[in-house]
Amino acid sequence: MWKALGKGALWLGALVLVVVGVLRLFFLDLVEVGHDGMAPTMIAGETVLMWRGVDEPEMGDLLVCHHPTAPGQMVIGRVVGKAGMTLRDVRGALEISGSVPDRDVLEMERFFDQTTNQEADYRRSLVKLGNTDHFVYERDRFVFRLRETRVEPSRVYLMADNRAAVQLDSRTFGSVPVSSCLGTLFMRFRPAQTRSADLGNGWFDFLDP
Repeated sequence: MWKALGKGALWLGALVLVVVGVLRLFFLDLVEVGHDGMAPTMIAGETVLMWRGVDEPEMGDLLVCHHPTAPGQMVIGRVVGKAGMTLRDVRGALEISGSVPDRDVLEMERFFDQTTNQEADYRRSLVKLGNTDHFVYERDRFVFRLRETRVEPSRVYLMADNRAAVQLDSRTFGSVPVSSCLGTLFMRFRPAQTRSADLGNGWFDFLDP
């Protein structure tokens, strides 16, 4: 029985690889995550799947785009603002055109951020944005700040799920032209094997719960 099960698992694994290979040829790309700015959704060292092309991004989408101010670099971020929307902080929370997204504050977790090379306590929250629910990290004693910003036409405002990663999102480099975006991330292909990896992230996990 175990031999048959093992053979079945091998066939299934081979089939998955073939399907991913065909999809990658025409529709998908593999993206290596280079920092912990999107923790806990994605962390440095993970490989994730991206649907190629971005026409009309939706609130909550995870986009890969050309960096708007650093030629040759790429950025990863979640769409928290679209053209015409006004963003600001209200008592440490993100307000989008007069409304603060619903969120459930969950447990405190210990996390080692490879980007800053520091370990700290982070509060995990589940946030509802558009048609998506996603997790965010808020580092202990970090105060969220965002000066009032109106998103320009044909652009999106990208934010890190790790709210302390200010330098890695539009709070530092501004909004991003939609035309510069390459695709939408949707699934983890391979988890990381790093000190930051104790989050239960697995193979072929969808990126949002």
